[in-house]
Amino acid sequence: MSMDERLPGTDVIVVGGGPAGTVCALLLRKAGLQVRLFEAEAFPRFRIGESLLPQSNPVLREAGVFERIEKAGFPRKFGAEFTSQDGDHWVNTDFRKGLLPADSPAFQVDREHLDRILIEAAREAGVEVHQPEGITSVDSGPEGVEATGRDGLRYRAKYLVQAGGRHPLSRKCLPGQILPLADTPRFAVYSHFEDCPRLPSGREGNIVIIRMPKGWFWIIPLREGRTSVGYVGEKSEWIRTSPEELFWQRVAESSVARLFLGPAETVRPFVTVSDYSFEESTFGGPSFLRIGDSAGFLDPVFSSGVHLALHAARDAAHLLVKRAGKGDSLSERDIRAFNRKLRRRMRPFHALVNLFYSERGYKVMMAPDSRLSLFESVNSLLAGHEPVPFSLYWRFQAFRAIVWLNNRLDFIKPHAPPFPE
Repeated sequence: MSMDERLPGTDVIVVGGGPAGTVCALLLRKAGLQVRLFEAEAFPRFRIGESLLPQSNPVLREAGVFERIEKAGFPRKFGAEFTSQDGDHWVNTDFRKGLLPADSPAFQVDREHLDRILIEAAREAGVEVHQPEGITSVDSGPEGVEATGRDGLRYRAKYLVQAGGRHPLSRKCLPGQILPLADTPRFAVYSHFEDCPRLPSGREGNIVIIRMPKGWFWIIPLREGRTSVGYVGEKSEWIRTSPEELFWQRVAESSVARLFLGPAETVRPFVTVSDYSFEESTFGGPSFLRIGDSAGFLDPVFSSGVHLALHAARDAAHLLVKRAGKGDSLSERDIRAFNRKLRRRMRPFHALVNLFYSERGYKVMMAPDSRLSLFESVNSLLAGHEPVPFSLYWRFQAFRAIVWLNNRLDFIKPHAPPFPE
């Protein structure tokens, strides 16, 4: 076969074998479409995006993989624990106690295992998986796409779904522009550890968020006694030191972080990422859609990344199935509606991220009050409820109004109890 030969066409090419790409491919295949999926890396691979949200469960059920994940031994996540640097204040958000019932529990996943489960399910469903095989260029137009692999072969399809993260493919070949979302450039440094203590029974699978003066720690319990720990801070913090050294400096400054990491040992090298908060100016064109980290990423603090990616995967699959049945390219109306849907889903999380990083907004968060069920409405948003019904919408807007007032008057002080060691 010559290097420039075009292989027979298919309905959809999916670029990226993470949760967004594999779930989209599974849904497309279940609808009867022919799908080729390209993943540039061999598995297993180390990725974050380890803490799922309960309202992602319906998407996983629709894709036919929920039972596999449920049986994989991942820790159950019923909520999140927010605490201050020295544990002076602590708030537990139990997703089962939100304004709207959550599809609990969610799962804490090591991505090496989760990604393998999903891509194996895609293969079994009849998706043609090319791995490790990256796509180096794409020509797209109203009639379809032609993608070139690293081996020089060219693959034709009616549609392409870009789910390969912040890949140069998006920049070189597909229309769009990166729009930064964070006013303050931030970074994350993280690793996996063994022998971290766990929370008491009933809460042992919850993520712990430790708020620091210029950043925060995540502590995520994983399978087989491992724990994912990361520090997120402002880039200005590590000008004079390495990210790993800064990580341990911040651990030393927090009694809660020391409680978890004092007896622990790292089991893999630290990884650092930065400048990760962005969105694309458009999430689609006549023959392509962007989903997952290819479309945008907010911030890791509320574990929204994989959740938003899975819902976008379902939206993309439903749209392409609808259009493929008629043999149509995506219309401007389709693309505008897809853009609106993804941005509407991101909006509450973006507001909560800004609240968390605001000092006086964070004070409101650490002063829970059940009057009018305002705190319960935030709980439901953190669980990933969407679409947002009016009963949830107006309460969240009232909560944001209180934050706005506190930013100006500073009349609310944290009164949550200490972290229970």
